[in-house]
Amino acid sequence: MTAQQVYSAALALLFETEGSAGDYNIYALPLMNLLLPELFDVNNSILKAEGKIPLTDIPVLSSLSENIPYDEKLLRSSLPYGLAAKLVYDDNDMEKVGYFHQLYVNSVNSFLKLQPEMVVDIY
Repeated sequence: MTAQQVYSAALALLFETEGSAGDYNIYALPLMNLLLPELFDVNNSILKAEGKIPLTDIPVLSSLSENIPYDEKLLRSSLPYGLAAKLVYDDNDMEKVGYFHQLYVNSVNSFLKLQPEMVVDIY
């Protein structure tokens, strides 16, 4: 999934288009790059739970046309909410910020996976 697709989903949550988004278009990429480190460990947890190799480096996007190498479920459900919360921060509507942030947190928490490990008895 590309960063542009995530951005389009976030704009849809805000009932905006790129044509009406104004400053959102300028800040989408830097804000997305702020969210990717937040989601890095969650993404790796999903990958490990699915038996896939986790990422070793946090991706940094240089354009919205780039693919984000995170799990598709995380990109479709969590990242748009997080981006929407960050985009509306400057709109002086803290209820909207809180609403989207809470949806983001709930979505991210739904993906946290516990990894079973062998317990070593030291006694």
